[in-house]
Amino acid sequence: MSGVRGRICLLALTLLMLSTLGCAGGRWWEWNGGSAEDAHLESRVQSALLDDPEVNGLTVIVDANAGEVQLSGFVNSDGEKQRAGAIAQSVEGVRAVRNRLQVK
Repeated sequence: MSGVRGRICLLALTLLMLSTLGCAGGRWWEWNGGSAEDAHLESRVQSALLDDPEVNGLTVIVDANAGEVQLSGFVNSDGEKQRAGAIAQSVEGVRAVRNRLQVK
């Protein structure tokens, strides 16, 4: 996936997330236990996954909490799963990665 296409997908995901936040108000953050820093970290990890040609970043769900990132969703191979975990770990601000991706 090209960098431009990946960034467009990231923008669409970010807008979707922000529209959800607008509906729920501040309570969404309290219920989810998230913060603006966590949301920013999620976006950076998702962007890195989308920019990588070896990982289908659109099938990976990224959640962050206090610098710990959890990857979930589906990938096509063990190699893709390991690559996604390594990419997430390489993003500045990520303290730990829980790789819960499932191989189809």
